[in-house]
Amino acid sequence: MKLLTAAPNLTVLCCPLCHRAYKPCTLDVPLMPKLRSVSMASIYLQEFLPNDESVNHFPALRQLITCDAVAPPPTSSYKWERFMHQSCANITSVHTDCPEIGVQDWFQLNMDCLTEFFPSLNDLVFFLPQWNSIIPHITLPPSVSYLGLHFEYYNPPVTHFQHLFIALRTMVGSKLKAVRLLNADIVEDLRENHESFLASELAEIVSCITFCIEDHEGHPLLAK
Repeated sequence: MKLLTAAPNLTVLCCPLCHRAYKPCTLDVPLMPKLRSVSMASIYLQEFLPNDESVNHFPALRQLITCDAVAPPPTSSYKWERFMHQSCANITSVHTDCPEIGVQDWFQLNMDCLTEFFPSLNDLVFFLPQWNSIIPHITLPPSVSYLGLHFEYYNPPVTHFQHLFIALRTMVGSKLKAVRLLNADIVEDLRENHESFLASELAEIVSCITFCIEDHEGHPLLAK
């Protein structure tokens, strides 16, 4: 807290393992008027909550990156609700991990929280353990125009690709313009080893969606 207090011009804070160790810190979270991006883990969220609940200590915050492999936010806990109410109204970009279990309930809760507390959200990126982690019939926050998907599962079977396209076909996003697959090697695998499948799926899905499906560089997925 002393370091943050001495850095009033700080714009990016990457501190997912911030904790108070052996004894409570008596210093309050400083006002950080220029902080635009913060990376945190929800287990240490308490460290980012100022004592005064009525004051937003991060008025310039525009990007939130959460680093949680077990139980990523948003959650219905009081601490998260307080942080989102205080500091998230102007955030335009959220990057978050997807849990390995309970993913269906998590997705619904996540979307509800984002819709309620992130009215300015434009870019949303999910880090998913598997391709079939993304569920069908997702309704995105109405302000989101870009969705990025990064999958940890490499060399997936074709059934995982089928699950992905079912999810994309049933996805609802009133302002969604692009869904980008962020894994370069998986895009290459799709193009080189599943070209006919990719072509048929995209031909079928084009009448169901109003957004573009892109590769990791932002080009149409079917382009080479």
